[in-house]
Amino acid sequence: MTTQPHPRVRGTLAEAAEEPPPRPEGVLIELEAPHRPSGCSGLRWGRLAIAPGLLLPPETAPAAPKGRLALLAAPGPRVRLTDEQGVLGGRVVAAWRCPAVAAAAAHLAARGWVFSGCDLALFLVILVEEGPPLTLMQIENMLRLVLEGGVAVPKRGEPVLLEATPFSAGNMFLNSWSSGIVSSVSGAADSLVLSDAHAAPGSEGGALYAVRKGGRRPVAVVVQTVVQVRGEAVALCLAVSLPSILTSALALKPTPPSTPEDENLNRGVVLLRDGDTWASAVTIDAQKGVFLTCSHVLKRDIGDSVQLQWGPEPVRAKILFKSPPSSAFDVAVLKTQVPRPKFAPQICPNLPKKGRKYFNLIYSDANLKEKANRVG
Repeated sequence: MTTQPHPRVRGTLAEAAEEPPPRPEGVLIELEAPHRPSGCSGLRWGRLAIAPGLLLPPETAPAAPKGRLALLAAPGPRVRLTDEQGVLGGRVVAAWRCPAVAAAAAHLAARGWVFSGCDLALFLVILVEEGPPLTLMQIENMLRLVLEGGVAVPKRGEPVLLEATPFSAGNMFLNSWSSGIVSSVSGAADSLVLSDAHAAPGSEGGALYAVRKGGRRPVAVVVQTVVQVRGEAVALCLAVSLPSILTSALALKPTPPSTPEDENLNRGVVLLRDGDTWASAVTIDAQKGVFLTCSHVLKRDIGDSVQLQWGPEPVRAKILFKSPPSSAFDVAVLKTQVPRPKFAPQICPNLPKKGRKYFNLIYSDANLKEKANRVG
C-alpha cells in the first residue's frame, strides 16, 4: 500500500524517551479487508494508536489476556489511519482486556443493558508502519509517557468535547466535534463514563476531551454509541476512561475513584420503587428519614408505602404528601423509619438564577458505586 508522507510521525519511540508524549491526534482507522470493510475512530500518539476491539470482526478478534498488554502471536491485520495530514499504513500489533470494564459491563448486562458490537473491554494497539518495529517494552514505555503526561481523569459534570469520524466517512466528516458533559462515572476506579455528547455510529474509538485550564486533555474513549436499557434506547454514549485503559495495559494500580464531594452527591440520591415503576428520590433530612420525589411517579396514595434503596437492602417509606395532578407543583414527600447514618445533605439556601449552570443528578444502578465495586 502506498501512503502519503506524514510530517508528524517520530522515527522511534526511544527518541522520545526524554520528551513529553506526542500530542493526541484523532484518526479514522479502517481495516484493510476488501470483502468485509470495517472502520472506527481512534486516538493516535506519534506511531501508536489505540482502537476499541470492535474494529475487528468477532471471529478474528484476538484472545487478549486480562489486565496486561501483550503482543499478538501472529502479525495482525493491516489498517489505514487517516487524519488531516493524510493517510498512514499501520498494523494491529498488540491487544489487552481491561478487567474493570469487563466487570462493569457484566454488571450492567445483568440489569438489562444491551450492547452492540464486540467485547467492550478489548482494546487494540496499532503501530504506524513508517519506522522500525518496536518491542513490547518500547510500546509500554510510550503508553507510560502518555499516562503520566497526556491524559486526565474524567470528572462528573465537567464539559467535554468528542472528536470522532461519524459513519466512518473520512472524506466528509473526518474528526468532527460534538459537545456535552460527563454525565456519570461508574465501575471500579470510575472506568465507565456516560456522556450526553452526541456520538453517531462510527464514533467508537473517538476521544472525549475535558475542557480545562491550559487546554483540552483526553479523558475517555467511546466504546458504544447505541445502548439499550430494558428495551429503551439511551441517548448517551458509553466510554472508558483513558487512565483505566492505560493502567490496565501496563498492569498498574487503578486511578483513585471519585472525590469525596462526588461520593457525597451520590449518597444524596436514592432509588425509588413503586410496583414495577422506578425513579429517583433526594435526601432532605438523613436523620429523620425524609426524602423528596415527584408526585407523578407514585402509583400509590398518601399513607401507602413504597420502597427506597441506597444500599444492599431496600427500606419501606411512607408517602406523607403527594401533590394532585391539577397542582402546578409535581412534589411528593416520603419518610422512612430508618435514618441514613454518617450523611448530612447540604441544601442550597439560594434560589436558582437565570443563566447559571445546574446539574440534574439521578439514581441509576449503573452508577451505584458500592454495587459496581463489589462486582469488580
